[in-house]
Amino acid sequence: MNKTIFKTSMDIIVMMLCLFATMMVMSACGEKQSEESTKFEISLVTDFTYEITLLNSLSSVEASEYKFESGTTINILIEPADDYYIEKVYYTAEDSETQITINESDTSGVYSFEMPNANISVGASTTAYTEILSDNYGALTANQSIIIGGKSSAWSTADAYVTDNTWEVLVTLDMSYTTAISSESIVSSNENVISASAITTSYVRDYDISGSSGSNVIKQVRISIDTSAIQVGETWLTFEFKSANLSGAKTSLCAKFTVSAS
Repeated sequence: MNKTIFKTSMDIIVMMLCLFATMMVMSACGEKQSEESTKFEISLVTDFTYEITLLNSLSSVEASEYKFESGTTINILIEPADDYYIEKVYYTAEDSETQITINESDTSGVYSFEMPNANISVGASTTAYTEILSDNYGALTANQSIIIGGKSSAWSTADAYVTDNTWEVLVTLDMSYTTAISSESIVSSNENVISASAITTSYVRDYDISGSSGSNVIKQVRISIDTSAIQVGETWLTFEFKSANLSGAKTSLCAKFTVSAS
């Protein structure tokens, strides 16, 4: 009788151990499936106006590698084509038409965001640059091409000139009573050609032009580009100057500049 009870107890123990092992295997499989289910796919959408590159480290180029767990920091590089600029970078979740804006993390075209809990498509909207040489409050005078190492043969405007080390651009303002500029901005689309550090500005006042009888109203903005700090290539420069004295007076100008080698 005791042997029978012992055998029965052993059978029960073995069965319990088998059941426990089975549960552990199922749990492990469930965890694996759960882990896989938290990975979501990224599709990169592009066209001729820009290129998009996923910067996260990948072990291969297979599509399956474009899957990440939600919460993962995703880094992408957006590079606009020549003569275009990026208006917006966004992602759209699967089965949704809502575009979620992605902010630029630095000034090099890198955008970062956290992977959402969904499959997504990442893309950008772009706009072509448009030349604007004048508006209601200002006009741009510039030779838009230069040959490094000497004067450009196309240079013909007295107010815009090149010296050995300076390429100058002139913005003539039509802003009555403006004695101060509340904000100014000069942006280069290609910092490798003309960088912000190569650009300086100075104001030309009415008395600089008319002599002692003139007022201190700002008539021109002279933009100086250090020719020793520029490189061969093309870039769009956008200029914006806002009056501190005249409400709503702001000039916004844009032009393409070309640097060639002598």
